[in-house]
Order: sequence, then C-alpha cells, then structure tokens
Amino acid sequence: MARLPIPGSDDGRWGQILNDFLAVAHKTDGSIRDGQITKQSLGLENVDNTGDANKPISAATQTALDSKLNTNALDAQTKQHIEDTESETSQALRSTFATVADVSSASYSVGKNIAFLGDSITNGSSASSANYAFVTSVGRIAGTEIASPLRYGYPGERSDHLLNDRIDGVLAAKPGALVVMCGTNDVAVHSVAQFISNHAAMRAKAVAAGVPYFVCLVPPRGSTASETTRDTITSYNLALSRWAYENGVPCADTFGALVDPSEGYMRAEFDSGDNTHPNNSGHNAIALAIAKVIAENTKRAPWPVMTKGYGLLPNPLNDSGVGSWSAIAGVPSASYDAPVEGDDLTAGNWYRMGKDNTGSGSTFTAVRAQTVDASKINAGDELVVYFKVKRIDTVGETGVKVQWMRGSSATSIPLDGLRNNAPYSGFISSYTVQQADIDSGPLRLGLAVTIGAGNHGSAYIGQLDVFNLTTRQLTNYY
Repeated sequence: MARLPIPGSDDGRWGQILNDFLAVAHKTDGSIRDGQITKQSLGLENVDNTGDANKPISAATQTALDSKLNTNALDAQTKQHIEDTESETSQALRSTFATVADVSSASYSVGKNIAFLGDSITNGSSASSANYAFVTSVGRIAGTEIASPLRYGYPGERSDHLLNDRIDGVLAAKPGALVVMCGTNDVAVHSVAQFISNHAAMRAKAVAAGVPYFVCLVPPRGSTASETTRDTITSYNLALSRWAYENGVPCADTFGALVDPSEGYMRAEFDSGDNTHPNNSGHNAIALAIAKVIAENTKRAPWPVMTKGYGLLPNPLNDSGVGSWSAIAGVPSASYDAPVEGDDLTAGNWYRMGKDNTGSGSTFTAVRAQTVDASKINAGDELVVYFKVKRIDTVGETGVKVQWMRGSSATSIPLDGLRNNAPYSGFISSYTVQQADIDSGPLRLGLAVTIGAGNHGSAYIGQLDVFNLTTRQLTNYY
C-alpha cells in the first residue's frame, strides 16, 4: 500500500516510496486522476449546483412567510391607504428628527421681517410703550433687521395654543425667521415632556415652511411666585436648552438675562411689579439676549459706516477736529476717545459723554446731537441710521438713548439694558421723514445720557451715520 517515507528510516528508498504515493492520485503528467476529489472526500456531501431560483428554504422561514400579509390580494383602496400612511409617517419622522444640517447657521437668511410668537410678554405687556418692548429692539440690536417686526403676542396663551391656533397663520406671512418665547402660562398645566413636544411640533412646521426657528428660554417669575412655579420653569428650561442643542435650534437665554442667580427669581430691577412681566429695562435685557443669538446665527453685511461724505451726518467717524456734537441739554464731561482692544469700532473714534454724579442728590441728564443735512431729505424719504455704542464705568442707574430729534420731540431708541464695558455693534433703526421735520427742523440724531443721583457713568457712540434710502434708490434692499 502506498505510503509516505518515514523519517529516520527508508534510507535509499525515499524517492521510490514518494513516487508510489503520488501515483495513487496523479497521472504521469502531474494532473489529478478522475474521481480522486469528491464531495465525500471533502466533507461536502450536502452541496449541489442548484440554481438560486430553485434553492429550498427552511421550514421555519416558510412558516414566517406564510404569516405575512399578501398585498397582492388587497383591493386598490386598501393598498393606497397603506402607502399614504407610510409616507405620512416617514415625513413626520424626518421633521421631528431633522438633523442639524437641516437648519445650520450657514443656511439662515433672515429677511426684513422677523416674526415673534408668544404670550403677553411678547405682546409688550408692562413696557411703557411699544418702542420699549423687546420685539421692537431685537432686530436693530442684532444688526440684521430694520423693518417693523411681526409681533404675534397673545396674553394668557400657552405653547399648545400657539401650536394649534397661531403658528400656521404666522408662517403664512412668510417671515424671515420665527422667534418663539412661551411657557409662563404652561406652568401647572403641561408636563415638561408635553411642553417640549409642543415646541418640537412648532419647529417641525417652521422647518417645513423653510423658516428658521429660534427658541427662547422661559423667563423667570418675580419673587412672590411659589417655589413650585420657580422649579417648574427651571425644569422647562433644562429640558428646552438640551432639546435645542441636540436639534441644532438656536436658543436665546432669556431666563439668564432676567434672573437673580442667588434666588432663581426675576431680578427686582427688571420686574414691572406684577411678578410676571418685565419693565422697560427687562424688555431690553430680553432683546439683547435674543439679538445676540440672531446675530450669531445669521449672515451679516460689513458695517457700512467707514467713510465721510456719503451719509447725512457731518462727523460720522468722530473726527476730534470737527465740532459736530451740538449741546441740547446738560453740561456733561465729553471727549473723543480712540478705540481700545476688544472694541468693535473699526474706524474713527468714540464720542464719549458722561458725568460723575456721586455728589448730587438729583438725576443728571445730558443730550448732544448731530444735525442731518436738510438739503438732502424730503418728506416721505426713508432714512436708516447705523451706530455703535457702549457704556463704561457705570455705577447705579445710567440710561442711554439714541434719538431722532426735531425741536422738543424725539423718537427714542432706548438702550437702557446695555451691560457695562461691553461694545454693541449692529444697532439699526429706520425713520420716515415727516413734513414737520422739514418745516420745523432741523432733524437731528441725538445721544442722551441719564445718570441717577449718587451715580456715575459714561456712554460712547461711534461709526454712526444716516443714509437716505429713497434718494439712493436703496429702499428695496431694506
């Protein structure tokens, strides 16, 4: 019987023994003899060359398939219903779990009209006038908006009211963006899960309409609110901020803008007195918080005030050699100051106006103004003003306003909520020239500073100018 050579023995016979062994399975030319390699020899007795279409399946698989619905046996109406349901479910899932890429900041293009949807705070409750309500201030602070905002504030309404009764009408107006702030009236009515679900549903509608969706944290209540109310608002905000982060939704910290961190209630200086609605300063603090998020998540044009002569003010860059700021009221300390590191002033100087009022028992007010070139305006012209401001070394109550002025009348752009030592660029405001501005002018742009008794502070303004959109044929761009 053919075998392999044995090491240590078979001396002189290795070649013959090996040849006899190989000859069993090989021909003389080295090829394999027929019938030597079979399925049995390889341990593959159950393998065959059956085509894919004829291969059998296991009994378990056949049993599972037999239990499935035979759609071929369904009538046409039932088939269509199934297809419609699958389509609706897929769309709902895509809307609810939209990726960050769906609403990335690069895709935002906030137009002229930013819509604000919410409750009585959005409606402007407890602001002394609409001009002081946060909705009025957000766009011009953000530097992206000068047209009148779309205000949709409904006193007493909750997130479910906004979802079911309001948002469709708001989106039908085709706003450039939608800012939603609610929750004050949801407390004691909705669970955290329901509150977040309502926001998610509103956001899904906005995404479907192609409108960027911004969310605001629930504002704090005043100190007389119960601990349960305070804690519920905190829970809402913890969940809302996380939901916004995970879904790529820009979120404005309108809670932190108003809260006293030592207690969790609204700061007394922002409370109108009803423990729910903010006063003028509180509204401005909300505006600053929202404007910051809008500015961070929208495209912004370069600041236009870089040269003299194109606009309507005599000294837009505050050249210290030009006596352009005329005295209207008060005798403040004033100077032209160069920008310092960290300022957002890219050209010219700051014009500073302040007062050390620590030794006084009365409020100090000062107003200075630059005069608009009357030869370049007519009644009905649309004007736009750009300016940058900051507040420095402020102790106690110090109010800052930029005003359109004509005689004793003034339309204020209130900036009472400015944080100390922080420059703010992007303030924009529009104005339509009145006939009285021509007849009883001159029309002026003024800076007003009010410093409380025993306090001190300074306000700075720079890179400011007024442009006539009508004569420059630029109204369509604003």
